[in-house]
Amino acid sequence: MQDHLNKAARDCRTSEVAVETLEKEIQAQEAAFVQKAETLQKQHQKMGRLLVLLRNLETEAPSHIVRHGKEGRSILHIA
Repeated sequence: MQDHLNKAARDCRTSEVAVETLEKEIQAQEAAFVQKAETLQKQHQKMGRLLVLLRNLETEAPSHIVRHGKEGRSILHIA
């Protein structure tokens, strides 16, 4: 009976250590996810600003810049 209780106690301690390890791994993954999400959000904002600048450039471009459309996209070329 005592051997059975000792084994159960060892198993419990082993399980507690495994749970702590998994919790640390989850925290690390969550931190990495948050960092990547923040990076993607910043990149999305930059892309939005670049698109606005491109649209402004396309509408305000001097006449010596020729606009060519390709699959609905406008690309500026210096003539």
